[in-house]
Amino acid sequence: MINHTLLINNIAKETELLEALEWDYDTLDELYAYLNVHFEGDSIITPDLILQEVKKNFGEECEKVLRKLFVEVSITNGLHIYDPDIEN
Repeated sequence: MINHTLLINNIAKETELLEALEWDYDTLDELYAYLNVHFEGDSIITPDLILQEVKKNFGEECEKVLRKLFVEVSITNGLHIYDPDIEN
């Protein structure tokens, strides 16, 4: 059975990215290709470095949306720990 909540959530996230990219589907595909290199490959890179590259190559608005997604995923999966001495 289709998880409609997950599907709608994914559509909403993709819409946010498209808005940040001024509805340029080709640029969205480029962003996905860039992210796939780091998420599916052997690349070891921190989220902050990914966000810097996204800001440089895809713009500040796209970086903001992606940063929000990273935080949401971290919190949802229990990866975010509040400790000022620990960089998350």
